[in-house]
Amino acid sequence: MRMRHLLFAVSFLAALTAPALAQNRQPSAAAMRMIAGGAYADALAVLKDERDACEAQAPPAACLRLILAVSNAALLAGDAALAEGEARRAIRLADTARGPESPMAVSARAHLGAALNERGRFGEAEPLLRAVLAARMRRLPPNDPLIAEALDDLAYTLFAQARAGEAEPLLRRALAIAEQANPPNRAAMSRQLTSLAVAINAQGRYREAEPYYRRALALAEASLPAGHPDIATAYANLAGSLSRQGRIAAAEPLYRRALALQEAALPAGHPAIAVGANNLAANLRAQGREAEAEPLFRRALAIWERALPPTHPRIATALNNLAVSLKDQGRAAAAEPLYRRALALRRRALPAGHPDIAASLNNLAAALEAMGRPAQAEPLYREALAILRALPPWHPYRINGQWALATCLRRQGAALAEARTLYRRAGAGALERMRGFPGFTAGAREELRKVRPIFANQVRVAWALAEARAVAGAGGR
Repeated sequence: MRMRHLLFAVSFLAALTAPALAQNRQPSAAAMRMIAGGAYADALAVLKDERDACEAQAPPAACLRLILAVSNAALLAGDAALAEGEARRAIRLADTARGPESPMAVSARAHLGAALNERGRFGEAEPLLRAVLAARMRRLPPNDPLIAEALDDLAYTLFAQARAGEAEPLLRRALAIAEQANPPNRAAMSRQLTSLAVAINAQGRYREAEPYYRRALALAEASLPAGHPDIATAYANLAGSLSRQGRIAAAEPLYRRALALQEAALPAGHPAIAVGANNLAANLRAQGREAEAEPLFRRALAIWERALPPTHPRIATALNNLAVSLKDQGRAAAAEPLYRRALALRRRALPAGHPDIAASLNNLAAALEAMGRPAQAEPLYREALAILRALPPWHPYRINGQWALATCLRRQGAALAEARTLYRRAGAGALERMRGFPGFTAGAREELRKVRPIFANQVRVAWALAEARAVAGAGGR
């Protein structure tokens, strides 16, 4: 699930547009080639000139396709604010000229939904994109590529609101449409495979997602020009799949390849470069190479703070990741204010109950514990676990939330019976998760290594409870 290359959708609508808009000016072939080749900033400059030239000679309604093309190129070039403004203008013009149900007006709303998604305003995007999907399903054949795009865009909005289970069936429908295309559109199929894999990953089914990512990468390399930014995204997605399965070292060269492609293809300061830097930094941190990771995290944060609105969820992600890096280097006091900023941003930007809010609560609690303030950490762990109980028992986030609260209670020497229950539940979830491995593979061994302390601490707490009962019994005599 990612921003769409909507430009081809705009030109496709030429056959559907009513006669009053038949002379609507088209983007130039040169600009289209730039978009196809990933030269988004260059395409944006050309399309803005073409739009301005059109509006100098004709009424704005005759320039609708160019306005939408500017919106699309702005989104791809990392300027979501411009993309939103142009999409809203296109909606006003199309509604007046042909009505809100016209194909051009529907396309403009799809552009606006994509821009709102990129700006983190998912609650505004969802009803808009539902209306786009409904309008296209009323007007188009059931296997039309524009319906697949509408499904994908709505699924992205649901996914961003921690509703991956709702997004998955939409994405499977979109992939089925892409697979039936004749002739096949390999680039579109690659995007749909990626979207479905992301939704599967978000539900903790990492091994199931990997083959979708591999197919997506193969199709992207076969269908796109060398160095295209979408190839970088495909490498990064596969690397993320390997990382979640514990294959950290195998993921590093893929992350490096993705970042190198992004730096070569995109202008300095593009938000996608921040994604690449952040991903590589997280991989290095997972390998214990914190000194290498920290400058990459700082670079990602600096880019996102310049490119995105101050309340965007990605800024919270960057703050959180930099804070984790500092804490892991023994600098918990420096990490605390970053964690607090990240938590405040996520509470404002995300719906209540979002797993990212739980992650921020857990991370802030861990920093407080590291500074010897467990009593302040405990209520944060409890609030996080209340959110994470909505996930399946085998989901790693829920396992880790139970584990963290149990450990906090154990270290305080309080509520040991509750701590034992939490360790038992975390252990049961970990065992259920282990059963999903096809055998005692490298991924299974890494998973077992990570969860082994749960079972060791369960024994420690049981022992402490037994000792406490023995002491109480001796006192009674």
